[in-house]
Amino acid sequence: MDVSGRWRKVSRSECSAPYPELLELEPGGRYTGWNETPSAFHPLWDRGGWEPAEPGRLRISLANDAVRDYGVESAGDALVFDDGEGCRIEYTRA
Repeated sequence: MDVSGRWRKVSRSECSAPYPELLELEPGGRYTGWNETPSAFHPLWDRGGWEPAEPGRLRISLANDAVRDYGVESAGDALVFDDGEGCRIEYTRA
């Protein structure tokens, strides 16, 4: 599954608010996340690393330097993360 590229968040749920509006996943395993509009939240994914953890999961470093595994689905221009606590964070290719 190729998830590299620039992604724009389409989720507007309360649980998705801490995640960045824009996410750039580089092929080498680095990422940058940022918000275009003012937000009460610093993005949970701001800058760090990512890697496949196992089939259907990505391991992502967080803004506080913790590392967390997320379920991930990719189909066409859609990328969906599942935080394992009932929140789905949906992105589309930017």
